[in-house]
Amino acid sequence: MQQALLEVQHVTKVFPGIRALDDVHLSLRRGEVHALIGENGAGKSTLVKILTGVYIPTSGTMTFEGKEISFKNAIDAQQAGIVAIHQEASMFPELSVTENIYMGHHLRNPKTKKLDWKTMQENTQGLLQRMQLDINPDSLVKNLSVAQRHMVEIVKALSLDADLVIMDEPTSALTGREVDDLFRIVRSLKEEGKAILFISHKFEEIFEICDYYTVFRDGQYIGEGKVAESNEDTIINMMIGRSIDHMNQSLVRRCSRLSISVSLEPSRTSPLIYMKGKYLVSSGLLELVEARWSEPSLELTRPVRERCICSESPLCREVP
Repeated sequence: MQQALLEVQHVTKVFPGIRALDDVHLSLRRGEVHALIGENGAGKSTLVKILTGVYIPTSGTMTFEGKEISFKNAIDAQQAGIVAIHQEASMFPELSVTENIYMGHHLRNPKTKKLDWKTMQENTQGLLQRMQLDINPDSLVKNLSVAQRHMVEIVKALSLDADLVIMDEPTSALTGREVDDLFRIVRSLKEEGKAILFISHKFEEIFEICDYYTVFRDGQYIGEGKVAESNEDTIINMMIGRSIDHMNQSLVRRCSRLSISVSLEPSRTSPLIYMKGKYLVSSGLLELVEARWSEPSLELTRPVRERCICSESPLCREVP
């Protein structure tokens, strides 16, 4: 196995009263799409913020390209070659694509020291063509679709010559076709020798695009492995500490007769009652349930509350 581009060793992050990360490890290699998996609260976001200079670890070490690193801010991380693309694209809607891509690292004419907009626009056009994106560099970001904004974020990462691209739930607001376009770009970045840290709760995406995975649980490192040599049950067991098929009876109840009524809930913190075959599930493990048991026909992207007409389970109640 090739030498790691990024090595995280024994990293701990403590906030007042909370140990968000506890002695975690992570190794990322060039030309590899690496999935970071875990429930909400597992420590994924905290690690990303450490990697991008938002947080400073309480203890532990990080090496990048063989050199120990310690970032004081996000600019330090960008200059080192680490860029994050978050679930919600952070862009300036009233500015053009070119202006957004070079925000914070404008190019200047070496002689006049003035901003070199011509070169920046030419570079932007070249990067868009390289990624096979049909986007005008002069277009205002507010006129772009959500998917196009994510693509522009990736192009910005390329403009920074990033070696490590972190993608945090990048497909959450994308359609199936847009996800295909994103994956095409991810594969292109992989072929260029970039390392991609891919955070997602959707197992079908992990098994399609990722080569390797690491699992966190409750702020701790649980394990890692090759995606091709693993399966959903193994990863779920690592995520929650037990097999999905052996959860206690307060979590999973068997029903003999089901009739579903679906209503969208606005808050992710609401309890979830969910149906799969003859199982009724009541759980706070929202991402796990959606990833493992979502029904394609329902196209669920937000928490739902479902009611089952069945007298055999205390989780069910009669519906008129």
